Amino acid sequence: MGVRKVATGSKLALAFCMVAALAGTQALADPSVELKAAKSIVKHEAVDPQTEFAVGDTVFVWSKILGLKDKIATHVWKKDGKVVWRMDHTVKNGSYRTYSKRRSIKAGTWSVEVLDDTGKSLGELSFTVK
Repeated sequence: MGVRKVATGSKLALAFCMVAALAGTQALADPSVELKAAKSIVKHEAVDPQTEFAVGDTVFVWSKILGLKDKIATHVWKKDGKVVWRMDHTVKNGSYRTYSKRRSIKAGTWSVEVLDDTGKSLGELSFTVK
C-alpha cells in the first residue's frame, strides 16, 4: 500500500539517461590546461616546479589537459618570443597528463603555449634560463 516498485529495466533506463546527461555536460565544458616547468617528471607529475633554470639544464613542461578527449593538443615552445619547436600530443581521455622537454636549454626568456586542435590557446607558461 503506497509502495511502488520500479521495474529493473526502468531503473537501468533512468541510470543511462543520468550518465548521458552528465557526459553531455562534461563535453560542453571548455577545455583547459594546467602547466608546470620542472627538471624532472616522476609518476606523471612535475617534480619541484620552477620558474628559473640554468643554461644547459633539461626542462620539462608538464601539462594536465581537461576536456579534449580524442583531440590533439600542441606544446609550442618559444624562446624570446619566437617559436623554436612544437610537439603534438594525442589526448586519450578527459583528464590527460603529458609533457615535452628541451635538453641543453639556452639562455633567454622561454614560454610554452598549449593549443587545441583548432589553434586556440588553452594556456601559457613562462620561465627564464640564465
